[in-house]
Amino acid sequence: MIERWQRNYKAEQEYIYKRWELDTSSTATYWSWISNYIYLNELDSAYQYLQLLEADRQRKGQNLTPHSIFGYVYMKLGQKSEAEYHLKGHLSYWKNNLKLKTPNTQKGTTYFWLGLIYSMMEDGPNTIKHLEYLKELSSLNSAYLTDLKDFPSFDIVRNTPEFQSIFKHLEKVYRKEHRKIARLLRKENYPST
Repeated sequence: MIERWQRNYKAEQEYIYKRWELDTSSTATYWSWISNYIYLNELDSAYQYLQLLEADRQRKGQNLTPHSIFGYVYMKLGQKSEAEYHLKGHLSYWKNNLKLKTPNTQKGTTYFWLGLIYSMMEDGPNTIKHLEYLKELSSLNSAYLTDLKDFPSFDIVRNTPEFQSIFKHLEKVYRKEHRKIARLLRKENYPST
């Protein structure tokens, strides 16, 4: 995942493959492949691994838990009922997090996921509405910036003034925090990277 958050999607594919060679039974590897293929806009390949993950669950007598990543693949490939199952199920999960005011909500994770899911559902106003909450954060997970830059579903809002305002604000928050950490590391005589 480190390669992904640094936007090195091809290198991430190589890492995933090496991880899979070490443990071919790990379904986490399927998740990684599905996600990374979405970043690469290779939805047919993402779908191939989604099918393998579903087959694995069926062999174990389990259902695949609704997840927006799966819903996005299904939606882009025109499989509406499967897309709705995953998108609406995952949306419900994060709305419940919001209602319960979980720690994820306080860290911005809930709002980020709600914005992401609404973008996958091609609902621009709700995408912006939920991403707007991220502006209240005093620290920021850099993965949000990567996803906002590269995750394809944000294409529906990426060029709007509202999205650009949110993104610029979040970049500023991240840079400020990054500089603060760099000063602390220098103060403690940590080597610079």
